[in-house]
Amino acid sequence: MKKKIIFSLLAILSLLWFGGAHQVQAAEGAGFTISPALPQNQIDQSTYFNLLVKPGETQRLLIYVKNTTKSAKKLKVSAVSAFTQSNGTLGYYPNKHTDKSAEYTFSGLTEAPKTIDVGAEAQVPVTFDVKIPEKGFTGQILGSLYVEDPTVHKSGGSGMAINNKFAMLVGVVLQTSEAKVAPELKLMDV
Repeated sequence: MKKKIIFSLLAILSLLWFGGAHQVQAAEGAGFTISPALPQNQIDQSTYFNLLVKPGETQRLLIYVKNTTKSAKKLKVSAVSAFTQSNGTLGYYPNKHTDKSAEYTFSGLTEAPKTIDVGAEAQVPVTFDVKIPEKGFTGQILGSLYVEDPTVHKSGGSGMAINNKFAMLVGVVLQTSEAKVAPELKLMDV
């Protein structure tokens, strides 16, 4: 019985000694949020733009960018075309991939990137106009409105450094018809 008590005390003391509290740091986060203002031609209740658009018209996309910090921010907002990543999933962030088989791309139908100034704890509207082709298109065009803070936020300690860059996006799906389209796979290289 005495051995059990001594062993239990030693176990508790070793847990307290080796399992002591460690200093933990949490990142402050992006310091901004984005939210879409969904238009009347939204197809469903998604939290991203899922729009039925008309050929030859201009579709305005509106997002609100809110600065949640106590200092002003300069942010870059871009219209980015979606792409297939090497693992087969879709990517909605800036990339160097170009799809030579795509007749139209989201970034090709929209405006150039914008730099916006957002005051401390302020919110600003940002619009992008998308020019829908006169003859429309078959299927869907995928992309995103990508908001990034170009500032590198450094953190870390005790010989370790971490450089953080923050970005957020709102997905965009455009289609001129709700009709289903049969897939047509074209291999470029094997």
